[in-house]
Amino acid sequence: MNKTPISVLKRQSREQLFGRMGTVIGAFLVHILCLFPAYFIVSGMGIENIFLLLTFLLADLAFEIYVAMFDVGESLIYLKTSLNDQAAVTDIFAAFKGMFSKVFAIRIIPSLIKVICRVPLVLSSISATPLIMDYMEEANKVFLSNDVEAMSALSQKALSIYSAMLPSFLFFIIASLVANILFSQVSFILLDYPDMAPLDIIKNNFRIMKGNWLRYIYLLFSFIPWVLAMLCCCGLSIIWSYPYFKATCAQFYLDIMRKRSGN
Repeated sequence: MNKTPISVLKRQSREQLFGRMGTVIGAFLVHILCLFPAYFIVSGMGIENIFLLLTFLLADLAFEIYVAMFDVGESLIYLKTSLNDQAAVTDIFAAFKGMFSKVFAIRIIPSLIKVICRVPLVLSSISATPLIMDYMEEANKVFLSNDVEAMSALSQKALSIYSAMLPSFLFFIIASLVANILFSQVSFILLDYPDMAPLDIIKNNFRIMKGNWLRYIYLLFSFIPWVLAMLCCCGLSIIWSYPYFKATCAQFYLDIMRKRSGN
């Protein structure tokens, strides 16, 4: 059976979002408001010794599960939107109504992957901290002196610091992307089959994605222009691009399931 082009799925998602942007934007803002306090708490934790580092990694894991709970709520909103059902902003909290154990079970593996792959980045940040502090102190002096040559040397120093951290940063980004791709459909399957066991949800995720991995990766890369637009306009376009992306992901899942059922 022919697969629906991603461009068609994107067009369908735009059509489904028409007249529903108030709900999805409201849900997005609630999502952000709920995540930011937890994010700042975790990111502000000290990592000066092994105990604090382990505490940070555990807190980071808890944060990943917390994010996953909202992802299930978002998935419900966009599934309803794609099926012409009435979605509500409060659907963002759907996973907090008796789904925690299943969400934890289906998302613990990708969450662990991301936390473990964050360790090299954290360690490189720790090793770079003294260099960054020296750089900041030197920068204050250089900018006050207005010495052009010193500014050039300072720029080279900053470049060397961030170049040293770049490999671990790219490793974390790529590993997180791979983890998200591998388990991309688990939230939708949980919502579609709430009585299914967590292990079966994970198995079905891999089963339905067989032959669709490249399509999904293409879907992700097709939104790169939107990411660039977001960077160019100080993030303002995310109000539209994020719902657009999530709605397309819901259309992608529904398309897979329709093809599997022969419809």
